[in-house]
Amino acid sequence: MPVAIPPRVRRGFTIIELLVVIGIIAILIGILLPALMQARRQAKDLACESNVRQISQALLIYATENQGLFPPAQDSLLVTWHVRIWPLLYHTPFTATDVSGGGTYSYLTNTIFECPQADLSREGGYNQNDHRKNGYALNISIPGTNGNAGFYASPAYQAIRVREYKRPYKVKCGAQTMMLTDAVEFYVEYYDRGSALNSMDAGFSYGGGMLGALGRHAREKDAWNVAFLDGSVRLMHFNDVPGTPSQYYLVGARLSPGQLISTPGIPDATKLFWPGQDY
Repeated sequence: MPVAIPPRVRRGFTIIELLVVIGIIAILIGILLPALMQARRQAKDLACESNVRQISQALLIYATENQGLFPPAQDSLLVTWHVRIWPLLYHTPFTATDVSGGGTYSYLTNTIFECPQADLSREGGYNQNDHRKNGYALNISIPGTNGNAGFYASPAYQAIRVREYKRPYKVKCGAQTMMLTDAVEFYVEYYDRGSALNSMDAGFSYGGGMLGALGRHAREKDAWNVAFLDGSVRLMHFNDVPGTPSQYYLVGARLSPGQLISTPGIPDATKLFWPGQDY
């Protein structure tokens, strides 16, 4: 006769077992989530580096097609350098009739000109009112077409340096001179580098905004992606950027690019990094 087999009793999880599983999952999330966030941040850092590299290459191509000159940061008609190199990056003409994008430069949104980490900028995060603040800045301290009027003029003549075409071939060593960097303005000048985080941009409200872009890059959130005139790109931490003696951070004591070269006590690395000359 067949032997009757008693039915298998299905046993569910106990409360304690469920709590143990939930606890293990929570521990794994706690371990993995910071690593995932760091990986995501590093990916955006690399995306920004790629943006800077492509923009710098477009600027170098622009120079070869325009008698060795870089475009002005912004000309008297409010046309910014972004518009000048737009066709080189997107292979299509810039067709907008309003070069200011309604005053907000909104056409820069979600383009190569926008840093993927702009929302982490020290100065206000992502800016909806002026999208130039979410990207990169040209170094306007290198020699330009106005000669002494721009290069050797006092800081009060900043508008000249903003509006003139630049002459990168006048730079002594392109591998040591900044072309482009993260910033919350569309241009940057040498005195945006102080001896400490709170001395940069001190007392000068429109100095290029390089300090305001801190927070975007590196684990310490203290770095910029910087392109050099030889086409190279490097991630530079705050302390890596050449500075000037502290007495020149004060309003009224700031040096023009020409004075930066001629003033005793300025490190050669600073002279090469900003104006591109050390004599």
